[in-house]
Amino acid sequence: MNTRDRFNSRYFGPRGIIEGIRLCMANEHTASALGLICAAVESMAFLGLPEDRDTLHDFDFVNWANTYLKPHRLGIDGRDLWMIRCALLNQRVPQRRVNTDGRPRETLFAWGGYLIYSAMELRPGSRWHRIMMIHADELYKAIFSGAEEFCGGHISNPENARLVSKRLNQVFGQMADRSN
Repeated sequence: MNTRDRFNSRYFGPRGIIEGIRLCMANEHTASALGLICAAVESMAFLGLPEDRDTLHDFDFVNWANTYLKPHRLGIDGRDLWMIRCALLNQRVPQRRVNTDGRPRETLFAWGGYLIYSAMELRPGSRWHRIMMIHADELYKAIFSGAEEFCGGHISNPENARLVSKRLNQVFGQMADRSN
């Protein structure tokens, strides 16, 4: 199986991570879907690392998200998504300080037809004035199209295919043959 097919299987296939996100969304498992979205971004950022690096940094995650998720459509950028990732996967708290400057923004996610009040409607200085508003359905669409674009652009390049193939094994491992 070539690298592109392996990528598609692991991300878009019946047991792929994007199918897992879709199932979580269909069953209204919001936090699980958002955690998987962040994990998908992180794993694809790892696949896209330059050959001379094997360690993913926060800026790799941020750059991948800013390149492939079209943050201007989502209302958040890669740094915001990194903070969400840290909150969901590391600390499980809705706000996280990236540095000692400024206040963290609290995160509020919408699901389905739920409407969020815009931060402009909230009283300046109130606890919710610095809110990050994300509609999970739009984030799902962005990760789906971002993964397709990444596969079509980055993985299709023969110079990248060998490295991505090796890293796919690191991210997902190989399943043992269970036919015995």
